[in-house]
Amino acid sequence: MNILIRNLAAIAIPKQLRYLFAEFGLVNHALIIREGMLAAPRIFGLVIMTNEADGLNAIKKLDQSKFMQQIILVNRALLMPAL
Repeated sequence: MNILIRNLAAIAIPKQLRYLFAEFGLVNHALIIREGMLAAPRIFGLVIMTNEADGLNAIKKLDQSKFMQQIILVNRALLMPAL
């Protein structure tokens, strides 16, 4: 299952995302995407989990939760970028 994480802190790294989601099941990949070179770039995360039920549980528990002093928004990713 592909999961999109929005509103990440600028200092977030993939290892931290993997650790956060591993509480809910096996994480295949964790990526950070930084968009823009402005003073406040948009920062997204993408987590790929093996089991859909685990992914849905992670979304339910982590959406609107605090991670690294930011309220994160967690949803199913609609499109999958090439890895």
